[in-house]
Amino acid sequence: MDHRHAIAVVTFAMALLLTAGGLALLSVIWWPQRDRRLALLLTASLLLGAARLALAQPVFTERSVWHYIDQQVAITGVIAQQPDRRDDRQTVVLEVESIDPGNGPQPAEGRVLLRLPPLPELRYGQRLTAEGRLEQPRSRGSFDYRAYLARKGIHVLMTQPRMTLAPESGGAAWQATLLRLNDQARRTSLHLISEPHASLLVGILLGVQSTLPDEVREAFSITGLTHILVISGWNITIIVVGISGALAACGVGRKRAVGCSLPVIALYVCFVGVSPSVVRAAIMGSLAVLAVLVDRESDAWTSLLVACVVMAIADPNVLWDIGFQLSALATAGLFAFGRLIEQRLTAWRPLQWNGSRWMIEPLTATLAASALTLPIIVYHFGRLSIIAPLANVVILPVVPYAMLFGALATAAGMVWMPAGELLALLAWPFLEWMLLASRWLARVPGASATLPPFGAWWVWGYYAIIAAMWGWRRRESCRASPQLQGESA
Repeated sequence: MDHRHAIAVVTFAMALLLTAGGLALLSVIWWPQRDRRLALLLTASLLLGAARLALAQPVFTERSVWHYIDQQVAITGVIAQQPDRRDDRQTVVLEVESIDPGNGPQPAEGRVLLRLPPLPELRYGQRLTAEGRLEQPRSRGSFDYRAYLARKGIHVLMTQPRMTLAPESGGAAWQATLLRLNDQARRTSLHLISEPHASLLVGILLGVQSTLPDEVREAFSITGLTHILVISGWNITIIVVGISGALAACGVGRKRAVGCSLPVIALYVCFVGVSPSVVRAAIMGSLAVLAVLVDRESDAWTSLLVACVVMAIADPNVLWDIGFQLSALATAGLFAFGRLIEQRLTAWRPLQWNGSRWMIEPLTATLAASALTLPIIVYHFGRLSIIAPLANVVILPVVPYAMLFGALATAAGMVWMPAGELLALLAWPFLEWMLLASRWLARVPGASATLPPFGAWWVWGYYAIIAAMWGWRRRESCRASPQLQGESA
């Protein structure tokens, strides 16, 4: 099937799905029986979602770089996002503008993944020419690397090409400026204190794990602490609370102070990189801010649903992103089970002592989030962290202080390095505790277990049971409380 037939098939399928989805959506409005509307709404969502997914499928044309696989070519384009840098390499996503297969340059389109040496360090927006052989990505064992890259719009790669940088650059100037600041913040953080504390600081502040030593990364994986190294809602909350608190202290009104955090959230997302977990947290944080501005109460479930729907509409492939799945499920677990788990822990006699009550919050967060993320983690990574609840209780309370003093030290260091080094001394004890505790707990016999591979239907079965239990408990709560029953209706 050539590209014209492929376009025709996709267009017809999309039109059919849009028509059926639109009719189902109209039926939701006009159907007289209220108990049928939910089924119609779900049907409309599935049909319209399938239409959006069909629209997102790549259609290759004569200008696609896909047609030059296994050929020696020279490609010219612009770096489309901040490169992923490691100690021994860097990977670059190049948005191709032209290609030269040997008979002269001609217009081309598509994205190519370049595997390059670590130096010189490249950055977003640079224009370059790479000469080498275009290859099709190959899967690595059970990991479908080809499908992983395809969901990012990448279907070809080039390994160790000859590279020539052009003097002019492309991309958005404002984004290039923010990403240069990100690079400067990363370099500054790495020079403030010694390793591995510096790399850990970069991880918790910027979500960059490439410089973390393997033994630290392994310790965090065994103890179930890798979520600390991912930008999440915690970072967004700190931004909103910090900005609104500082402005309120200067006499600015509450609404205006909170509203000022909206553009900062947008800039922060571009600063740290547009990953699914960051975008999800940013959308939910922005909705909470908007609720304050319009004097409405923010509903957690509605915010999560809106964030996921907006992200899925913008890019349906995000639904297969493991980071998005874990971020959304962890948040849903906190909403669904957080209060129940907290009540059970509060009633537990060992935690009723004043000296141990501080453990309730981190333990609640860990257990509630794990209730929904555990099957995905075990299915994809095959490792179950037995010691994760204890590790989170021991380490989570110090993370905010490490982030606070680390951020202050980095900001000061970008202006004057000695001031940053002085402030970094305040962050060092908390970073040291995180490193020591993760290493000690990782050495505990039986800290984690490696499980054999299992089918995806086990994961779906687990979620079906959890959903049924949650629905049954919700129904019982509504029956017991007339107020909840009214809200449910």
